[in-house]
Amino acid sequence: MGNNDSRIEPGDILYRDNKIVGLANHYGVYIGEEGVIDFSREGVRLSSFGDFAGQYEIHIRRYDRMRSKEEIVETALYYLKDEEEWGEYNLVFNNCEHFASFCATGEKKSGQVKKAVIAGAVGVGVAAVVGLTVIGGMALMTRRPRDEIVETALYYLKDEEEWGEYNRVGRL
Repeated sequence: MGNNDSRIEPGDILYRDNKIVGLANHYGVYIGEEGVIDFSREGVRLSSFGDFAGQYEIHIRRYDRMRSKEEIVETALYYLKDEEEWGEYNLVFNNCEHFASFCATGEKKSGQVKKAVIAGAVGVGVAAVVGLTVIGGMALMTRRPRDEIVETALYYLKDEEEWGEYNRVGRL
């Protein structure tokens, strides 16, 4: 158990802290001695607490507005019995955190996906600046017209296979 968590009760949303290996956290609904209901690529499943926790530290996730613990357990059990109703796993749109937050609040949300999208947007912005800098540098180094270099770069962006699996430098 994490240091900010106390006693686990049925209806608690648990997550295991996978940060030590650089992975996203994994979420599930504790239903009591029977274990934890979670959602993964294998579907909605019931695991023992030990199997869910594995070697990771376990925390309790609290939401501002939560259903009663009984409703949370009932919702998780409903989807365990009829997992097709929940749908297929999708890392961005339908993952374990979406499942747990829906059981707890009635809303499918994933803070991890939101953070990843924001980080991706920042990364795209940085990549665009770096890309423009590289294109500008290539224009200076090769004395080729800027339009020709941009056109070449766009060609390779559209057809990534032209770049080759490795050695993506020096093809322009």
